[in-house]
Amino acid sequence: STVRDMQTEWIPVCPTVEEFVDEIGQLYAHCDEPYCSATMYAYERMYRHVRSFGLPRIICGGGGDNAIYGCYPNYLYHFAQLKYEKKEALLAREVECWIRNHSEPPWMKTPQTVEDFFSKRIDFGTAGLLKQDTDFLPPGLTIGSDTAREKMRFLPAMPSYGSYPRTAEVHEIRRSSLATGLYVEGCIGSYYQVQEIAPFWDKSLYEFCWALPDELKIQEGVNKHVMRVATKGLVPDAIRLRKAKTGFNMPFDAWIRSPGLSGLMRDTFSSRLFRERGVWDAPQVIRVLEEHLAAKTSHAMSLWQIFNLELWMRDWMDGQ
Repeated sequence: STVRDMQTEWIPVCPTVEEFVDEIGQLYAHCDEPYCSATMYAYERMYRHVRSFGLPRIICGGGGDNAIYGCYPNYLYHFAQLKYEKKEALLAREVECWIRNHSEPPWMKTPQTVEDFFSKRIDFGTAGLLKQDTDFLPPGLTIGSDTAREKMRFLPAMPSYGSYPRTAEVHEIRRSSLATGLYVEGCIGSYYQVQEIAPFWDKSLYEFCWALPDELKIQEGVNKHVMRVATKGLVPDAIRLRKAKTGFNMPFDAWIRSPGLSGLMRDTFSSRLFRERGVWDAPQVIRVLEEHLAAKTSHAMSLWQIFNLELWMRDWMDGQ
């Protein structure tokens, strides 16, 4: 629909799980850091495709979600700030609009969703202070060896930047997947000699967006408010006013259940090299994989991190 509304040409790049399994052994040949997300494979394929057309650069919207609150958690941090500032009527209105605009199966939103988030992530004792985030492994999965557990230290809570949305933004840039994602994208772009231009990371533009009040970024349960207003008459309303958030994530959750990838992951996690490395409790990793394959729950993100780290170690540490 975006292509139709913008009257532009669309050249699809559609990686398959078979291609992924075929190429996964070469993913790290031009990147000295593990891929923070399976979606980095999609980026690799895109850069490769751009290079095949002989194009020297691409323009992307990277940084826009950070600058003008385009991600799902931004709503919740915004709600926390409204609560801290005792703007109860506005908070109730924003939560109501958020639920109406974004609640759909299986990701239903309720007031309890907000309260649960506050309990887990927000320290209302200090303005803008987030709680330490230690919940990142499936239940029962532990780091394997004593040495690995000793090195697996949690970073202290991010210092406050004055408001919960701002602290969360800095956390995302400095400690979460954004920093590693940008680094990997840079490595891929360098390898294929394709320059990525990301206007939202322009220093002056980013500082301008940082200074904007939250109410210009989220309004009536819709994010990127200032961008929607600024692009009136420039971007078709079908795009400009769209409330749904569409990501570009790889379908790794489903791919794991394919015969090729599930077999490769079983072989990897059952290998002597994986067991003796001592980073993970191998039998528990197999249990988590089997739970995912049985569709009891989704462990896709954790399984990717374990699988990805092991393959990277084999390439860069074991010399395979």
